[in-house]
Amino acid sequence: MSLKTIFIAGISITITVILMNNTDDMHFWFFGDTKVSKLAVLGIMFITGFTVGLLAVKSSIKAPISLDNPLNHEEQPTYKKVLLSEDDREYIQ
Repeated sequence: MSLKTIFIAGISITITVILMNNTDDMHFWFFGDTKVSKLAVLGIMFITGFTVGLLAVKSSIKAPISLDNPLNHEEQPTYKKVLLSEDDREYIQ
């Protein structure tokens, strides 16, 4: 088993135990006083946080910039040109 699988299993078990131990009702104000299960409130908050976290990670992933120039200058769009001298390429590597 990989560390990632063990971590995901541990988090899943922890979330399940927390949700199952909080099944009683609570007073919740959402434009009026209503009784809502703690299980529903915790589940909705977890799903919301997970979704926001996924969106935050996806928006921060950028495509890698290639330092090599495989295309001719005429074929490559001007906004994607990466023009490095040989000295710069040697310094980076």
